[in-house]
Amino acid sequence: LYQIIISLRKIKDGNYEKIEEIQGKDEFLEIAQNITEMKQKIVEREQALMESIEKKNQAEKEIRGILKEKEKLLAELYHRTNNNMQVIISLIQLKASYFNDGLIVEVLKDIEMCIQGMSLVQQRLSKAKNLNKINMKGYIEELIQKQYLKQKKNIAFELDLKPIEILIDS
Repeated sequence: LYQIIISLRKIKDGNYEKIEEIQGKDEFLEIAQNITEMKQKIVEREQALMESIEKKNQAEKEIRGILKEKEKLLAELYHRTNNNMQVIISLIQLKASYFNDGLIVEVLKDIEMCIQGMSLVQQRLSKAKNLNKINMKGYIEELIQKQYLKQKKNIAFELDLKPIEILIDS
């Protein structure tokens, strides 16, 4: 096979120099060169992998930033929508105070209740994890509580609702 002969040769100042002699040198150098090339390929692949991981991490960081910005914009949109609906309700209540006609006042109160119902959908969506669906059981229970029970009419509700989620488009 291959032999490596190591010897020491005396040089200046009493120091020694290590001398390596390889028998079967040509084959050994070819193997050594192949090993060096393989090591270089491994290093290149590791570098490519590290660059890929860095790019992935950077992309994830950008996506998180975009998501935070989207959440802020969504919260602002919900806030503005809610404020606008409250302004409309206040305007309807103000106009209702000008009329003595019970029918007109009743129509305006019905319109106000419709807007409050839409506002309730918007409020539930702003708190929901899924913006595509709304839980109808919770919505109906809260709507009845806010709309009808608030008016203190002698109405009793007995609800037997199943937790159904409906697409918001419906």
